[in-house]
Amino acid sequence: MGNTKVYFTEIINMQKLLFLFFLLPTLGFGQTTFTIHFHDSFEVSDSIQTISFNLTGENTIKPWPGNTILIETVVKSEEANEKLLNYLKNKGRYKIITEKTGELFNILSENQSKRGILTKAGELEEKVTHSVFIPENFAKTGENTYQKKN
Repeated sequence: MGNTKVYFTEIINMQKLLFLFFLLPTLGFGQTTFTIHFHDSFEVSDSIQTISFNLTGENTIKPWPGNTILIETVVKSEEANEKLLNYLKNKGRYKIITEKTGELFNILSENQSKRGILTKAGELEEKVTHSVFIPENFAKTGENTYQKKN
């Protein structure tokens, strides 16, 4: 009987340890991810037959009705606060530009090779994602190319 109590106590202590083992990594010890969101939109004229993308970061392309391209950009970082991320945005670090040549509409990140930025925590790590909404009358024909449907 005496050994049974010790056994139950050990099980309860083990459960507490397991709980802490799985809980602690989720707490993050105060790590905060700072995020900024912004949008760009571009009119697609009737003469455009091909849309091409060269955007840095992760890109998701989605069709939608209309004749505009909407790009939602999200920048996340644990090393930089929102003030620094907005400063970098305003200085053109995440700027998207377009080039129109005949029937081709090219959308690209102006700053293709971002220089590293040193912060108190070390080199700035940032995750840039783009959700790109293109007119639904375009179909994917290549990795980053969309052709107008006939």
